[in-house]
Amino acid sequence: MDPILDGIENLEKAADPKDFEMGRYYTKKAFGDIQNLISQLDIYTQGFEQTINTVDVSTDEDSSVEEALLSELAAIESQKIKLAERQAQLLERQKAIEEEINRRGS
Repeated sequence: MDPILDGIENLEKAADPKDFEMGRYYTKKAFGDIQNLISQLDIYTQGFEQTINTVDVSTDEDSSVEEALLSELAAIESQKIKLAERQAQLLERQKAIEEEINRRGS
């Protein structure tokens, strides 16, 4: 959650900067926060996939474990979709802020 909150905070600062350079600085900082978030999501997703691949859930005894893992996977996929949507919103907001900064700077 930190990269999301940091990104939002930096975009808000970039929306009404003291000068062009401050706006540019905070926009770049927000972009870095978004990249950090994407990297963390990739690491988390890869770690979860590796965990699933190493667990043997093929026996009847482990069917409840399999169901739990599938349920957890579905929940994670849902969260991943929500985060991707939020990321798209933040990117849209970043573009709008950058356009506003460019418009004010011109």
